[in-house]
Amino acid sequence: AGRAVTTAASHNSVLRPLFRVRDTRGVRVDVAPIRPDGSLDYDAYEALLAEGADVVAVTHASNLTGDVYDVARMAAAAHEAGALFVLDAAQTAGAYPLDMAAIGADVVCFTGHKSLFGPQGTGGLCVAEGIEVPALLEGGSGTHSFDERHPSFMPERLEAGTLNAHGLAGLAAGIAYIEERGVARIAAEVRALVDRFEAGVRAIEGVRVYGGGEPAHCGIVTLNVGDVDSGAVADALAQDFGICTRAGAHCAPLMHRALGTEQQGAVRFSFSHLNTAAEVDQALEAVREIAADFLDDELFFLKKISIFTTRRFI
Repeated sequence: AGRAVTTAASHNSVLRPLFRVRDTRGVRVDVAPIRPDGSLDYDAYEALLAEGADVVAVTHASNLTGDVYDVARMAAAAHEAGALFVLDAAQTAGAYPLDMAAIGADVVCFTGHKSLFGPQGTGGLCVAEGIEVPALLEGGSGTHSFDERHPSFMPERLEAGTLNAHGLAGLAAGIAYIEERGVARIAAEVRALVDRFEAGVRAIEGVRVYGGGEPAHCGIVTLNVGDVDSGAVADALAQDFGICTRAGAHCAPLMHRALGTEQQGAVRFSFSHLNTAAEVDQALEAVREIAADFLDDELFFLKKISIFTTRRFI
């Protein structure tokens, strides 16, 4: 039936397809653990591969902590085990240097709506030469119309129906901007903002920052304030300070389980090179005020939770 390996850092866009083929086709799915500090247990990952595998599908960087994993090492271990290596680059494409050949990835999957500055509903696959990817859908192709089956050549094999031309035009414009500015420059600018923010929030009493267990990092800092529900903190940031964050589970259930935040969730700040140091400082001041209010008076957050809950059900 086959065997697949992933890690607990994976997003549901990786986990759910794997669990579907587990349940419908009997594919064995094994998950390499993430340590409480957010780092990947590479020894455990490589031990799983000692049994052999057909495919390894992992994320380049956690969408919860921003930690970037050593995917070149992971790809080498996957190939040694006889597996194809599929890389989820949703968090890194456009924001972090990514060399498919240097990594040794057989397939790289990316979305357009994050650091590639494209519209939602865009993205793609980069498939190494010689790798066969079966069609998910069949239908109109605009070519070979008298053939009974969908064209088998790439990329038409994977492009049934009318393409999202408007969205892809937007994605192309975003990529052109990135190429003009340079990914390395963007990554350095983002890292400076992240370092400034992370150093500041780690110094705030009552705030816990997650991740940092890997040497490389992309534009995410995730935290909690005491034991306060993450939704309440995010609501206070939005309503009182005009700061947009993402709270909750982030479609990363196994990562939250590893970090011990299944019930509380976490508050994710996502930085772009378009942010400024002044905005980082404003965010730091907001977190500082929220944390101080919580530590001084728990009724403040009980009020916030009440407002948040009422708003959700109105």
